[in-house]
Amino acid sequence: MKLDIDNHIRYLDGFIDALGLDRITIVCHDWGSFFGFHYACRHSERIKGLAFMEAMLLIHADPGLLIPAPAVDWYRQQLPNLETAFVGSGLHYIQEDQPQKTASSLLKK
Repeated sequence: MKLDIDNHIRYLDGFIDALGLDRITIVCHDWGSFFGFHYACRHSERIKGLAFMEAMLLIHADPGLLIPAPAVDWYRQQLPNLETAFVGSGLHYIQEDQPQKTASSLLKK
């Protein structure tokens, strides 16, 4: 079993289809939140709710020490439903330094 993004998406789709689930609540955590959000975006008619914690949000800054600009572009191409937030120039410890920018980015949708 190859564990890459495309296969994870196929496995989740297949699992839900095989069980015949409809109007489901997806509970997701950390990097698994991408797969839950991605499924919900593609199958909104099958979703009753989403519960998530420590959800994956691509947070990037300039000079991109943790996530360089080319990596941000790659993530955007590979994961089209992944939310991104640019928090500006300078060095940041995101969770404590810029919570308002993270929250406002999520609320725009």
